[in-house]
Amino acid sequence: MRWREIVNEPAKSVIKQVCCGDIVTEMALPLEVFRERVEGLMFQMIENWCLCKYCQLYSPDNQNFGHWLGELKSYTNRLRNFEIKGRVEKRTTLVNMFIRDYDYDEARKICVIIRDKFDVETIMDVSQRQAVANAFASSIQELIDFLCDTSILNASCMNATFGVKINQ
Repeated sequence: MRWREIVNEPAKSVIKQVCCGDIVTEMALPLEVFRERVEGLMFQMIENWCLCKYCQLYSPDNQNFGHWLGELKSYTNRLRNFEIKGRVEKRTTLVNMFIRDYDYDEARKICVIIRDKFDVETIMDVSQRQAVANAFASSIQELIDFLCDTSILNASCMNATFGVKINQ
């Protein structure tokens, strides 16, 4: 009889969470955990945003454009799903992180972040890298708005930002 309790108790717990909506609130994270998760994803998001902008500006037929858009969509979706516990404002937290703490509104910082990835992809033109970094730095507020406002469709944002249509 003991083995049934061992097997059934975890299942009952999961069913209770699903029925009572507890799983939905699991995405509400303590502030420090939220910051850690954002920090864990932001470099890849920035790299992919910049690769997509590079394709839009300089290589629209690049065979990797669709892949990089998909990667960017994946990172932004993950970041958009995170919420912060305790009524801490997500927009304020992201502004503080991206602009105050990390200076992502400055092209020089973005150039440092994308350097290795652009080297790997053999995107060596310094003026193109600078233009992409400038575009990211000047778009940081729009990116933060997108990450905070889940009513903005991913496809709409990608179309507006990179001039391409993607499927949701």
